[in-house]
Amino acid sequence: MLSDAPGDDLAQARALLHQGFRALAEQSGRWQQEQQMAWWLSGLPAMGANLMLDCGPAPDPQRLEALARRLRGLEVPAGWLIWPDQCPALQQSVVRASGFQACERLWLARLAAGELSAAPEPSLAPPLSIRRLIPRDAPALTELYRVAHQIPPCFAGVSARAFVSQLPTVLSTYGGFVPVDGSPQLELVAAITVVLESPPRGHQEAERAGLVWLGTHPQLRRRGIGSQLTGEVARLLVGSGVTCIHVQASPAAVGLYQALGFRCNGWLELWGHEPLREQ
Repeated sequence: MLSDAPGDDLAQARALLHQGFRALAEQSGRWQQEQQMAWWLSGLPAMGANLMLDCGPAPDPQRLEALARRLRGLEVPAGWLIWPDQCPALQQSVVRASGFQACERLWLARLAAGELSAAPEPSLAPPLSIRRLIPRDAPALTELYRVAHQIPPCFAGVSARAFVSQLPTVLSTYGGFVPVDGSPQLELVAAITVVLESPPRGHQEAERAGLVWLGTHPQLRRRGIGSQLTGEVARLLVGSGVTCIHVQASPAAVGLYQALGFRCNGWLELWGHEPLREQ
């Protein structure tokens, strides 16, 4: 089991991210690992669907260059994650030389159970019904992913099916529902997925978790819906015995997580390569 040293926080965050992408790979694509390097290839037309996830603490430049060339040669977009503790200058040099460009910086953060903020006062947001999603919710989740994350329907569908599967014991997705046009009918408007650390032998519960794929319908953003959903799920995890929660968040969501008590662990860089299109 990992300690609570700062360097181990990033290692644990990566391990949780691996578990999420392995679930995706079970639906479509291939999870690939070579010693400490790990990546996922699906062939789907989205950067997040063909992604270098982890190169290890002391990567071999030649192996990095070979993989960068391989990803660059795909006929679909490809991405590359550069962690702050994995020789970022070396990786930046390799991917830049291979035609990748910097796309986004993701906020890495950690929440200790004792630092979780209390539930806020009721807001002006619409009443939110929260529950765990099940396979029959996959079509609604697919549409939410498509509009919230702006990804192709094929990738949205693969992700939705992976994250509502009842088979993996370490994955669960929670959805936030609101009434539609004042009627009793509820519509899925937000979702967040929990990736749990596989509990060690002899333990009933995981001690660490990751929150991924938070998305809110674009027409209902800035109303507190994402905050409500994330806070409720974080409190559920802490109540179940989870002592540490990790996130990788876009800059737009930093304030949401800070309000819950998350503390920065650094920044994760996403670099991407788009194949040339024939005119």
